[in-house]
Amino acid sequence: MKCPRCHREYGGTGNFCSYCGEVNPSTRDDSGGEVPGAPRAPEPLDTDKLRRERALYIGVAVIPYLAGLAVVFSFRSIIAINLFGLVLLFIIYATVRATRKLQLSGKETAIAVVLVFLVYIASFFYMLRKFSEVEARLKGEPFDEAKSRLKTTLVAGAGVALGVGLAALLFLALNGKEETTVVRWDSNTRNDQGQKTLSNSKKLWTTGRLDAFHGTDSRHIWVVGEKGFVAFYDGSNWINQGGLGGEWFNSVYAVDDDDVWVAGQDGTILHYDGRSWGRKVTQIYKNLRGVSAADKNHVWAVGDDGTILFYNGSTWSPQQSGTLNGLHGVAAVDANHVWAVGTGGTVLFYDGTSWTPQPAEVTGDLLCITALDASHIWAAGTEGTIYFYDGSSWKGQEHLDTWFNGIFATDPTHVWAVGSFGKMMFFDGTRWEARDCGTTITMYGLFGSDSKHVRACGDAGTVIRYDGKSWKIEKQ
Repeated sequence: MKCPRCHREYGGTGNFCSYCGEVNPSTRDDSGGEVPGAPRAPEPLDTDKLRRERALYIGVAVIPYLAGLAVVFSFRSIIAINLFGLVLLFIIYATVRATRKLQLSGKETAIAVVLVFLVYIASFFYMLRKFSEVEARLKGEPFDEAKSRLKTTLVAGAGVALGVGLAALLFLALNGKEETTVVRWDSNTRNDQGQKTLSNSKKLWTTGRLDAFHGTDSRHIWVVGEKGFVAFYDGSNWINQGGLGGEWFNSVYAVDDDDVWVAGQDGTILHYDGRSWGRKVTQIYKNLRGVSAADKNHVWAVGDDGTILFYNGSTWSPQQSGTLNGLHGVAAVDANHVWAVGTGGTVLFYDGTSWTPQPAEVTGDLLCITALDASHIWAAGTEGTIYFYDGSSWKGQEHLDTWFNGIFATDPTHVWAVGSFGKMMFFDGTRWEARDCGTTITMYGLFGSDSKHVRACGDAGTVIRYDGKSWKIEKQ
């Protein structure tokens, strides 16, 4: 028996055609009217409305799934596919930014992204199922709910796998793993001298920029840089201690072997206690450019817009700098003698109570500072001038046509300054003179445990080492 409306074989087992909803002729009386008590037929299909619904489900469900596949197979084509793919990326970006504000680690950020993406996947599959139902009704085909659920489950598996894959890619990006590797610090393993050793699976390096060095001696040195890169030198090898987040780390200071501070992008402050790295909450989201300490209970970090943070042994809190100029470096001699330098020739001094400007006829921006004691302090910056503080006033010692990004003194007769295109200067206690550092790479950070063990770091993962006689490239 065929349905009088759609002319298909009547497939209904009740009072209506299962394809178009037409009333079963057997339920009509002789006059063509409906048999009393028989269920009424559904309203005629509004095909225009169904087509609009179908378009909606395509836009909300099908297209973003294709956009997700595009991320996997050809990231550059995602914009060409549709705008919804950008919405998905914006959701992930917003999640990352939110986790950055909460100062979560790279791993925690990846977990948050997975959760957000799975929520998105759940809504997607609901839309996909609704789309399938509407499509079947438009075509006048029976809708097999059980089969639809099976298909949805299969696609859901692919979608979840896609979400996990995207989260994994994001995690690698956040932690800068393109050229680095994870190394674990085994605090229970010790060498013959009873000192802690490192266990690592690989010893790959970074091709990114390295910004700062610091350590406690020639066998305990840390270097930091872009994409959350942190590496440790144990006297024999450089070993990556990565996996600390994707922020740019600008400065590092080691108070002791088990008390190391890192400051960086978006107010990031990390602390190493000899066993593991941990994040410290500051509620400050300015970029931090420098960190220094007088002891375990007196640590300072400085950064953009005159930001100064102080650690008293338990918590970080802001201190009033009295300036909105960016601060690029800080050097603490003791709890009552701390200097900070920055843009516009800014020089600030902390006397244990408050920060005050210190008179200095400085031109340009000061980017770095090093202090041996209250009467031996050097600072340098963009105008190529190296300034010296003798305990009473600041004076220019040397002027060159270059930028100085880093400066470090091991004693009053051994001071180094590094800058653009491999430019290096050395002070022997009497005068500054140029030194060949063996590279034309721009250098940023300096540290020396003594006059015969000095290192500098810079662009392209470059580390150079001075052995008391000459400079040589150690890592690149």
